Amino acid sequence: MADGRSRRGALAIVLAMLAVLAAAFAVELLPRLTRTAPGIVYAPVPLGSRAPAAIPLEPGQRVCQQGIVFDDEADVVELLLDLSRPLVRAPLEVTLRAPGYAQRLRIVPDEHLLRLPFEPPRRAAAGTLCVRNAGEAATTLSASADPRVLQRTRAAVDDGAPLAAAFLTTFRTRDPGSLLSGVGTTAERAAAFSPLGPWAFWLLLGLLALVLPAALLAAYHVALRDRPKG
Repeated sequence: MADGRSRRGALAIVLAMLAVLAAAFAVELLPRLTRTAPGIVYAPVPLGSRAPAAIPLEPGQRVCQQGIVFDDEADVVELLLDLSRPLVRAPLEVTLRAPGYAQRLRIVPDEHLLRLPFEPPRRAAAGTLCVRNAGEAATTLSASADPRVLQRTRAAVDDGAPLAAAFLTTFRTRDPGSLLSGVGTTAERAAAFSPLGPWAFWLLLGLLALVLPAALLAAYHVALRDRPKG
């Protein structure tokens, strides 16, 4: 009888722990997962990279970076003018090119952070991103000289030799989304690296959500069953 009460007490403790975890998820994690915000899809040269640098552009000069992936989920590209210098309102022409895909954008800066909406390709494609100073005054792009970044891409001015820097570039979604709403996209991208398809991702997610609590209960049950009687 005492052993039965011990098991029921242990089970009650486990259930209470699971209830506390569920409440913490509902109060703390769920609002974060459902909070909407423009999501970063791809950041080949992210803001905050180590070894900050700058790339000056004289009127008419163009700087390009190769090996940039234009994702079919991203429809906003962000660039940054050098924050250490006064804002220059020289118009900029931004060109995105990949096999079978091309976009030409134009912006007159009204702040240092530039956000340019564009039409994404139907499928993700690697190509070249260029920025041309179409104004009559020199301007400067914020860049990074981080060696880790330069392993992926480097900037080149007017098709010259690659520089020891790459201008900051981030691709985002125009419409706000949430971490929870991006689970389906994550499954699709994971499927690209697996011959099993998206169902394997959903199966793994279901196992994590259902099997782990059941395994915890079973472990407590086995531990109590095998406990030496004193």
